[in-house]
Amino acid sequence: MSSGEGRTRLLALLLLLALGTLWGLGFSLAKIATVGGIAPLAYSFWQSAAAAVVLGAIAVARGVRLPISARHLRFYLLMGICGFSIPNVNIILSVSHLPVGIAAVIVPLAPIFTCAIAYGMGFESMSTGRIVGLALGLGGTALIALPQASLPMPEQRFWVLMATLTPLFYAIGNIIAARMRPPDLDSGALGAVVHVVNAVALFPIVILGGMLHPMLPPYGAPEFALMGQMAIACVGTVLFLEIVRLAGPVFLSQAAYVVTVSGVLWGMALFGERHAPTVWGAMALIFAGVLLVQRSTSLTRA
Repeated sequence: MSSGEGRTRLLALLLLLALGTLWGLGFSLAKIATVGGIAPLAYSFWQSAAAAVVLGAIAVARGVRLPISARHLRFYLLMGICGFSIPNVNIILSVSHLPVGIAAVIVPLAPIFTCAIAYGMGFESMSTGRIVGLALGLGGTALIALPQASLPMPEQRFWVLMATLTPLFYAIGNIIAARMRPPDLDSGALGAVVHVVNAVALFPIVILGGMLHPMLPPYGAPEFALMGQMAIACVGTVLFLEIVRLAGPVFLSQAAYVVTVSGVLWGMALFGERHAPTVWGAMALIFAGVLLVQRSTSLTRA
């Protein structure tokens, strides 16, 4: 390996750690904001509105042309709703009812669900490693939801199941991106469009439902948490694209591990969360399952 390649790999690793740390922090910020009174739909709307403006401005400055054929519009809508809006709103809602660390452990199931869906639709073949990976991932989820000692309150089991919808829809987004993405579509522009779709879809709902939180002073912890999430939505997308450019999507998929560890540690630091041994065992099972699946699945994203 040349010195230039070594520096590139080191830079990609540092960016990956930064991205995973920021994404992991997002779980805690969502909890602070929603517990503080900001509706999950409003929280999702504001982060997407900010990201759409910033990423759209970057795309315009780069002179990127956004195709608007029927095929492109269909892809934008499906990717925005299934790959971002539904899973994003769902995890924001779920984390308001769960310990942050629990949500952080569940979300990286996306590669496992991606593999299962791809196999079910005939896009991928099933191997022993993938079967074992799927079993480990599902076993890890069961280890959180079933034992009474894993959760502070038994009724939180429902929210564990709800939280698993987020990696499921991330997986659906992975399949949509792999099978339907037009080849002439710029990744940066796609990031902007996904946020536009989410903001446009949520705006009438939060307005008619009286949920739009005015981002006006004086600001408290919920507003500062939302501002932090806006920054993460913008910076995270740029880091995401830069890591793909430097090291490719397979390297990027390892962000799932950093996100989980970061999310758990942020929950412990900010909320004083402490987890039962079953939760740590579940994390180990899910990590092992994701690793087995990622090594042989081409459709996975972080």
